[in-house]
Amino acid sequence: MREEADLLRPLPAVPYEACEWVRGRKVQQNCHVSHGGNFCSAPFRAVGPTVDLTVTGTALEIWKGSESLPAHALMPPCARNRYSTHEEDMPDGKAWQEWDAGRIRRWAERIGPDCRAVAERIFQSHAFEEQAFNACLAVLRLSRRHGSARLEGACGMALASGRRSPCCHDIEPILKSGQDSAAAQQPAHEEG
Repeated sequence: MREEADLLRPLPAVPYEACEWVRGRKVQQNCHVSHGGNFCSAPFRAVGPTVDLTVTGTALEIWKGSESLPAHALMPPCARNRYSTHEEDMPDGKAWQEWDAGRIRRWAERIGPDCRAVAERIFQSHAFEEQAFNACLAVLRLSRRHGSARLEGACGMALASGRRSPCCHDIEPILKSGQDSAAAQQPAHEEG
């Protein structure tokens, strides 16, 4: 036994954890990568190409090639559409992005004041503007399928429903069911 004692190495400082590798995830324009219905930030220099993820019972680590990027605490299995954002991952300048908050707000303004109000509420419901880009764009892209006038009407109905931050899941059913068209065709009450 004494002969072997000299050959033994100390145990690692961090205990071993089994992990799952998830390969080929794209870092979105808002500097986040999706996993399990949630989003974790990656440095803006990683936007575009694919990255790999290692997921343990407690953390999610992002790999760009052989480079390990900052890890995130793993969100609980019941969490959905949540963001874990490291402030240092977000860029100082926005010139590298295809979309920015100003461009999204201008598109919403062209559709109408109710659509602009929906976009503003979406922006206000997120800690970082970049986190709201996908939600705002999902609403605005409904105008391609249903037209700007109908989207403006549906946004007005969603705002009137009392939802604090209406999103695409609130507005799209209004358009698909034609509620916005039915409301526009109802005659106004005449007061006597």
